[in-house]
Amino acid sequence: MTFEDIVDEIIQTPRFRKQPGFVVIKTMIQKIGYRDNIPIVHVAGTNGKGSVVMMMASILRSAGYKVGTFTSPHLVDIRERIRINDEMITKDTFTRMYEILSIHLEEMAYEGYEKASFFEVIFAIALMYYDREEPDVLLLETGIGGRLDTTNVLENKILTIITNISLDHTQILGETLQAIAYEKSGIMRSHIPVVYYNRIKEVNDTITTEAKKKHVPCREVLPFDAKIKERNQESIDFSLRNKYYEYETIHMNTSGDYQIENAKIAITGMHMLFQHFDITKAHVIEGIRDFKWPGRMTYIIPGILLEGAHNKEGIEAFVEHINRHESHKSIELVFVCMDDKQDYEMIRELCKIKRLQSVNIPRNTYIKAQNEARLMHLFKQNGIEHVFFIEQLKDLIEKRRRDMKDDKLLCCVGSLYLVGDILKIIEEG
Repeated sequence: MTFEDIVDEIIQTPRFRKQPGFVVIKTMIQKIGYRDNIPIVHVAGTNGKGSVVMMMASILRSAGYKVGTFTSPHLVDIRERIRINDEMITKDTFTRMYEILSIHLEEMAYEGYEKASFFEVIFAIALMYYDREEPDVLLLETGIGGRLDTTNVLENKILTIITNISLDHTQILGETLQAIAYEKSGIMRSHIPVVYYNRIKEVNDTITTEAKKKHVPCREVLPFDAKIKERNQESIDFSLRNKYYEYETIHMNTSGDYQIENAKIAITGMHMLFQHFDITKAHVIEGIRDFKWPGRMTYIIPGILLEGAHNKEGIEAFVEHINRHESHKSIELVFVCMDDKQDYEMIRELCKIKRLQSVNIPRNTYIKAQNEARLMHLFKQNGIEHVFFIEQLKDLIEKRRRDMKDDKLLCCVGSLYLVGDILKIIEEG
């Protein structure tokens, strides 16, 4: 099989298991012989997980360490999920490891095990790769959960991190913030420290209650200890002071204010790791400066902004950014909502954009036909009259690339899958 054939085969596999559990992945790990001897930083949460993982990886690389990362979803290439020192696993290696894994999966089918999910297959390939390459540390982002997440099968953790929690994947994780916080807290291990950030007391109370049960040292990241010193469309300079550390100037090559919160989480996590690794404040500054994470408040070309926010809290941060820093421009949206339960709240927030002129909703890949009328109604109900369904996303992007003016901004928001497709269009164009 070619790499492309393998990807097609994996993509056809159900994303997650309907009844979460570790029987299948534990059997896969046993068959591939993964030793679970690499130190792990495990990151759960609703928003910011990937950014925190990649910030911490950048800091560790700046200190000279070999760093493995496992993130999701991917934007353009499935191999983005599996990296060492920010280099994706090669196509040849991915192919060889899948071929080996397939033999084990056939054995498991014969032995009566359930079929492995998409996420379990990708994670098993990642573990085979890390086992061969032996990085100094692994930074793992959970899929959608915590307690029953596939990544939580591993035990060799030196730090756990819980980023901001909001209502997301409620059909799996629970209908309340407390229920979701409980699930995310499931990544914690006895006596292994946890770093957490949230502005909602009920969430923090749930995390600390679960931490006490496991005798887990806690460090809370506070919301008010950073100050922006300078910013432009491409970067932010900020200072950071609290009782644990002080940084006069940190430079970050992103324009999203919410990435400051993620940087605080990552930096707090790194300070908790000073006992495990030879890291200095200079490495922290260098790592944050070199951090890149496409599709998160990214101006890919003049006049087009990509933002992967896909829940109410993420959209709120996006709208705040637009109204604060782009209020002089006429705004046009490309919007996709993959979660029917959140479309009302997301659209209500988007309609708070001060100079929102029109909305484009791509058909086919993203939107079920029965939901089209509902989405149009929600935008019009919130005061946006110009709502269009588009058949070819590529045609719209190419047209805006040719016609965009300095006083206009096309914002593509609502799904990381949408962001990935637009990046692919730009690369191919």
